[in-house]
Amino acid sequence: MSKLKTLPIKALEKVFGYLGLSVIAKRGVVALGRCRRGIHQGILNSFTMDASRYGSFAIMGLTPRQMSDGQLLSRLCMLAHGIEKGFSFRERKIPFFVEKFPVFLNLFEEADRRDLIKSSFQGDMSVNGLRAYKRVHTDEQFLQSYAERVDKLLERYADFPEREPAIAASPKDSQLDPEAFKLFFESRSSTRAFSDREVPRSEVEWALECAMKTPSVCNRQPWRVKNFTDRSQIDEALSYQNGNRGFGHEAPGLLVIGCDLRAFFGNTERNEAYVDSGLFAMSVMMALHAKGISSCSLNWCIPPEINEKFLNHCDLPPWFEVGMFLAYGYPLSEDLDVARSPRKSLEDLLL
Repeated sequence: MSKLKTLPIKALEKVFGYLGLSVIAKRGVVALGRCRRGIHQGILNSFTMDASRYGSFAIMGLTPRQMSDGQLLSRLCMLAHGIEKGFSFRERKIPFFVEKFPVFLNLFEEADRRDLIKSSFQGDMSVNGLRAYKRVHTDEQFLQSYAERVDKLLERYADFPEREPAIAASPKDSQLDPEAFKLFFESRSSTRAFSDREVPRSEVEWALECAMKTPSVCNRQPWRVKNFTDRSQIDEALSYQNGNRGFGHEAPGLLVIGCDLRAFFGNTERNEAYVDSGLFAMSVMMALHAKGISSCSLNWCIPPEINEKFLNHCDLPPWFEVGMFLAYGYPLSEDLDVARSPRKSLEDLLL
């Protein structure tokens, strides 16, 4: 993994100024002045390392040619989803997606040049999105200037399976009995005592497939998961985590759930990896629960240097942003004791 970069002095001065700190720059070294509000220097060190790491992989002012394959496909997905959304509005306006269409086309052509279309779901979104877009914009003048480029791409992928960018939802067909759903939801608890019964890989993969319907930013689906089932590997991974003492050694399986940082853009999406991985993790937990497989969510509250050691030791890619761990397995017994924490009232919840 490449060394973390140093943030620009002016950026540090602006951020730390909000925190009541001073930044001293001397001979290329950035030092923090005395914390006037008692803020621990470790927080600021972690902040700068996290910001540097995010900036190394997120898309920050790059042209399509400058983007990595992962960045290119994520950006393409974002814009292809813009076309899908245009077909889902109650009052569809024609033309739509006019300003962003040239950018989408440039990204599509670059992905085509790299032969990334047929091997990716983003390619599916782009081909079928472009087909439908051309169909409803045939008479629009602005599209004529792109006609040759559009026709070339669609001809190249003429044998691509057709799929409409928007379909009619059927909420009645999928509606569950509300009380049954509430009972199922409330019956899930964090389990800290597992049996040594092996969990079939197919059961875990079923849960992950169910979770793939989890919403994500612009439908980019940035989630990535590492499934540890070897005892020594589970124990090694858990040695970096600080909340599994007393039961982690019993878990027959461990999921490390996170996101690909290359899926995000600019500073405004700096927290999106945690939002999307959290949503996905909850879906996985409920799907496992439906199969009678218990789980326990484990935080990833560690300093950046430990995170880097973990990624290196477990041979995980540097762009993988860990959201959380999920220990899983069959419960030790049907009448197993679980923590019974009271829940806050609805009045305390609502703002």
